[in-house]
Amino acid sequence: MNLFLTSNTIKKYGGSDYIEIQYCRLSSSLKTIVSVDSIRFKKEDSLFVRGDDMNLFYEQYCGIFGNGFYNNEKCGTMDLCGINYYPPASVTVILKELMTQKPLDYETLADWLKQASETNGIYILGE
Repeated sequence: MNLFLTSNTIKKYGGSDYIEIQYCRLSSSLKTIVSVDSIRFKKEDSLFVRGDDMNLFYEQYCGIFGNGFYNNEKCGTMDLCGINYYPPASVTVILKELMTQKPLDYETLADWLKQASETNGIYILGE
């Protein structure tokens, strides 16, 4: 099963019920990085998870995506209804956990995360 979709796939099928996993290219304060006004949705190089697969994604990946920064600048478990920001150091830990736990479709996410070293971390943007 392909849990992660590309922007081309979601353009083909349409709809708006997706979780977006996006590179962060902002190099500013945490407050700006997690600000709703700083986020631009549906980036060409993002990965997407269908809303129908949200529970499966959460079950498979919640333990891997811990301690993300929310819009209020506090840390916590993955929130699929909001902004989750993971700085570069967290991405390294996430990638290691991914390779250890090997959840569903981890190869797709691992390949994508390897490109994150050129960015300022990643976002998981909830519905």
